Amino acid sequence: MNKIIEGKITLYISDGILGEIKDVLSRKKFDFPPEIVHNIINEIELISELITPTVFYNIIEKDEDDNIIIDCAVKAKADFIVTGDKILQEIKSFKEIEILNPHDFLDRI
Repeated sequence: MNKIIEGKITLYISDGILGEIKDVLSRKKFDFPPEIVHNIINEIELISELITPTVFYNIIEKDEDDNIIIDCAVKAKADFIVTGDKILQEIKSFKEIEILNPHDFLDRI
């Protein structure tokens, strides 16, 4: 997180990803009050660069919502997608964007 704040790493996000994060955090199993979810989303927005994808890929059929992450990363010309999502990790890379779990990413930087 410090490397993002220091500007050494850029976190790219899209409205679709923000919506997905909000939906996940609002699930009953997390039991977050709406104001906490709102605060988390605001913090993510503050440290991220908002990207508006213009090309939409449909490479992930198992969980089509994951495609919004690919769309954002391609538009941003990102070097990495860092995710705990197993379906995305199975792809390993797309258009020269390496897909890593957080542990492997931290080992690389």
